[in-house]
Amino acid sequence: TDIGWIREHTRLGNLARRWDLRGRPAINTLRGSDLTAAESWISSQPRNAPQPTPLHHEFIQASRKAATRRQRMTVGGSLAAAVVAILLAGYAVIQQRAAESALRTGTESANKLVFGLADRFKDSSVPGRIIESILDEARSLQDELSANFPDDPELQRSKAWALIQLGDVYKNLDDLSKAKAVYSQSLDIARKIAAKEPDAAKRQRDIAVSLNRIGDAELRSGNAQSAQKAFEESMSITRANVAREPGNVTWQRDLSIDFEKLGNIRLSAGDTEGALEAYGESLQITRGLAAANPGDAKWQRDITISLSKIADIHLDADDTDAALSIIAEQLRIARALASRDPDNTAWQRAVIIALNDMGRARLMSKDPAAALKAYAESLAIMRGIAEKDPNNTEWQRDISIGLHRLADVQMDAGDPSAALEMFRESQRIARKLSAGDAQNALWLEDVAKVGERFGDALAETGDTEAARTAYDESVEIRRRLATQQPGNPDYARQFAAVLLKLGNMLERVSDLPAALAAFHESAAVTRELLQKTPDNPETRRHLSDALNRAGDMQMFQEDFQAARASYRESLAILRSLAAENPDDASVQTSIAYHLFSIFVTSEDSGEKRKLLESIMDILNGLLARDALPEGFRNWPDLIREQLRELPAATAAQ
Repeated sequence: TDIGWIREHTRLGNLARRWDLRGRPAINTLRGSDLTAAESWISSQPRNAPQPTPLHHEFIQASRKAATRRQRMTVGGSLAAAVVAILLAGYAVIQQRAAESALRTGTESANKLVFGLADRFKDSSVPGRIIESILDEARSLQDELSANFPDDPELQRSKAWALIQLGDVYKNLDDLSKAKAVYSQSLDIARKIAAKEPDAAKRQRDIAVSLNRIGDAELRSGNAQSAQKAFEESMSITRANVAREPGNVTWQRDLSIDFEKLGNIRLSAGDTEGALEAYGESLQITRGLAAANPGDAKWQRDITISLSKIADIHLDADDTDAALSIIAEQLRIARALASRDPDNTAWQRAVIIALNDMGRARLMSKDPAAALKAYAESLAIMRGIAEKDPNNTEWQRDISIGLHRLADVQMDAGDPSAALEMFRESQRIARKLSAGDAQNALWLEDVAKVGERFGDALAETGDTEAARTAYDESVEIRRRLATQQPGNPDYARQFAAVLLKLGNMLERVSDLPAALAAFHESAAVTRELLQKTPDNPETRRHLSDALNRAGDMQMFQEDFQAARASYRESLAILRSLAAENPDDASVQTSIAYHLFSIFVTSEDSGEKRKLLESIMDILNGLLARDALPEGFRNWPDLIREQLRELPAATAAQ
């Protein structure tokens, strides 16, 4: 087995799952770079590594669902901002013939309208680019009006919140540079207002909200340090507000959210214990709020979110017993919420998330039947909700994801035929959604992702031509996304990963030149990515994999000189990774594998012996600490046999 692959599963799985679990329009759910890196990981299985389990697909798909929920929220905010902008434009006329107090009163009403409409229209399905256009117009109108009242704090505050809404749209459209720019403008306004009222808690909170948005965008851009700086300043403000008014439930909830974000940052850095501590703090605060307000369902919902995050960490540590206990409480609370208000889709979501968590836990505890039952119930709930609102794109996407999840379970159970029809329906829904908004990168990614897994199922059933068609479609979508946003590292990773998968498929059908071209392009994309993140170990490992596969194709075509060059470049990368992580058995076995590949291409008996001896040194070292993976247990005997077969003259050297 590939230990590095498993470690990547743990790291990326954590990041992907956390975004699935927010479920509240007021809170930004993380998506972007970490999520797309996880999708890239699923698509870039190294040679000899196990297939990703349904768990990986479940969490990544669930995270995408949360991202769609945020986009629906942005739609509501967009429409609200547009209405507010129109109202404010009307107030500009009032300004000319009425007192300033009338305008201020209207502004206060408009602020209330923003939040009311955002909630009302949160499930709207307006395409993202239209939303962006609406918000741009709203912003232009509001800029014109607010310029007449630069010192009016409420009007300036309304402008700041409109900027946040616009930033959310840019973020959901993956235009992170624009998102950060408008969030920063909102922050500047909030700081100026707060400077005049330093003791006003709500002014300080506005600063914290903008900082949180900036932190989310920075984290999605891969800038963990910048994100942490923003989140820490936000938490400092929130702590001060709590210290002033300990009984204020808004400040307490803000602090709970800040702890959750701190946990997310720690997870992204691989600090699972620190993340568990932060999530525990968040849960403790939420339990206190729920106890003080037993009739308020949203606190119970917040408890389920924290429980899900904590359960994920236990599952990643293979502590399934602890996780199952936590998920049981999570599911019990979610079912109680749903039974109290069956028409509340947020509570139904809580049940869906808990069932998906239960499915993962049951799979890890070697109970696939129970896992399948949980996933099937989750999908049934999704279908029931979608029947009430068949035009709701979010629910349609949930069905596509649920079908994909069940198909993955069938695939991992060794029944690709049973998975095919589920993949077909999932793909049909994904394509329909994407056709409705061709600029929606999220839905385009769905089509690519389902296509890749559909291709896997087709390949396993022997339909290689159809599989190749599915992979080709996915490659073209990934290429398009990467070309449209050359500065987005996640799209580059996804593109490189699917090229690797396509190359493997082409090798299976013996189209070695085309396979070599795919591996070379994957390596080229990864090299360019490494120029921006030269120390990223995952990207370096991907380049090593692409070079290794290119070397295989060159060797099969008897271009031994080119093969040796590819293997040696890949080997140099692996050795640098081994120097940084000497205890990583997966890197050591990969080095041994590369040395053997070079051995096969060599015609120099002396070099051959040195290569075999180097391999034996690695294997003996792993055996000495009982770290030799199962797949390499027979290698020591094989290498000894190769040494015995070397010419006697070489042995004498």
